[in-house]
Amino acid sequence: VYLKDTVTGQYQPRVHLKAIGSDSRQFISGQTDMRGVFLIDGLIGQPTVIAKLNVDNSKVVAYAFYRGKERIGSVQKRDSNKKQVGKPQTTNYRMNLNRSQESIQQSNIQKFEKLRRSKEQGIQMQYAY
Repeated sequence: VYLKDTVTGQYQPRVHLKAIGSDSRQFISGQTDMRGVFLIDGLIGQPTVIAKLNVDNSKVVAYAFYRGKERIGSVQKRDSNKKQVGKPQTTNYRMNLNRSQESIQQSNIQKFEKLRRSKEQGIQMQYAY
């Protein structure tokens, strides 16, 4: 979810949000980050999002409401008569980050080994401005 002020056009940080899908059983709550972004995983069905913002740290409160028109997520069928809500997919961000870092490190090691074992001497100029 990107939360944007329609008057100023700026994304809104630190806004409290609650979201639920039409086929979900629980609300997902959180707060937008400094970019005005809140990541919601596991919604199934048509999403509904409610945002609450305390204006300028005062008692004035602003609300925003969004209801999606299209279904998101998936529903798994147990048998032909019953529908079971699919288990929300969990994302292991730490594992993805580690894999990405390992890939970058392996690439750098290969480049260094190629450079170290090359027969060229001195500085190699590719282009100059």
